[in-house]
Amino acid sequence: MKTIWKYPLALVDHMQGMVMPAGAEVLSVAMQHGVPTLWAQVDTDTQSICTRLFIVVGTGHAIPEVPLKFVGTVMDGPFVWHVFEALG
Repeated sequence: MKTIWKYPLALVDHMQGMVMPAGAEVLSVAMQHGVPTLWAQVDTDTQSICTRLFIVVGTGHAIPEVPLKFVGTVMDGPFVWHVFEALG
């Protein structure tokens, strides 16, 4: 069965791992109650799990020099955060 799960993200300058079912599809990111949150479509029948790496980068901050895929942007008052997933 497919469903949508949410994963809160920390506002830190380093990669953070999210354990999710293998094959999960990232749908969006947004602020929820002051916390940047990622939503993914997952297959709850999947027995395999994996850890995927994400980083939240503030506007004007350095972006790590590793392969990244842009996931989305969230705003929190005057702050703007950009979420990327590490590839490979």
